[in-house]
Amino acid sequence: MVPKANEKVYVPLWRLWPRQPYFTVSYPDELALHVKLPLDFIRLGGDNTLRFVQDVAQMLVEGEEVLRDSANIDEALDLENEPKEALYRFIPVNPGIVFEEVRGPESAQSALGAPPGYIESDDRTESEPFRRTDDQSNFREGLLIRDGSCPFTYKRGENCEAAHLVPVARTDVYEKLLGTAAPYEVSFGLLLSPNLHRSYDRYVWSMYYKNGRYSFHCFDYTDDEAAHLHGKSFAPSDMRVSKEDGESAYPDPELCRWHYRQCVLMRVRGYAVNMAIAP
Repeated sequence: MVPKANEKVYVPLWRLWPRQPYFTVSYPDELALHVKLPLDFIRLGGDNTLRFVQDVAQMLVEGEEVLRDSANIDEALDLENEPKEALYRFIPVNPGIVFEEVRGPESAQSALGAPPGYIESDDRTESEPFRRTDDQSNFREGLLIRDGSCPFTYKRGENCEAAHLVPVARTDVYEKLLGTAAPYEVSFGLLLSPNLHRSYDRYVWSMYYKNGRYSFHCFDYTDDEAAHLHGKSFAPSDMRVSKEDGESAYPDPELCRWHYRQCVLMRVRGYAVNMAIAP
């Protein structure tokens, strides 16, 4: 990976995990982008397939591309197969199209500033820099009813915090993805133990959503608690809601994907792109 001038450099995922086999994904030459993924990160993460690799690779660039084995680039891969220690190539679906790297990773603070009517709180967390007391109280109450406890540590609800899947100050993200600037629906959050809440805000881990399951993926193996939980998952059937309550009661997949992509940009690519440009 070659960071651009004046861009912040992060420690990439493969260096944050124990020494082990990994594979490399390269991109079109004009991107000068090469990423490495530890095999165990995928094997233990609950989706040990090349389809997952293709999904992660796609998060780093604009435009549709497809994964190929560099040793046989013209042959389509069976994306349900397991990845192997090899060099893969991510190529354009339509040859001749030039792709750009995705902007990010983005911070908890919106470039538009704090939403009107918000006040600072002395006990704020990184994902909740501004709060409206009534909204936050109702948000927490709704999560206590739905979750009851942290789904990963099983810490009781009264000892957990009401965490937003996307930072509450990022009303621009809520508006873009869901068409709302009021980020206090129960589907916008999750009950988390205080430690997990802080590490989630720092992009140490995220939830990968697929086929109705939310899987815990740790991007920094030096965090002992997060590393221990890597691959743990839960489904809506594990929560205190039923199908009659509707899918809108479950953690929103679009918000999960936004946060997961920020982790990929920071920990897999390993450097920021175009962060001086307003979103």
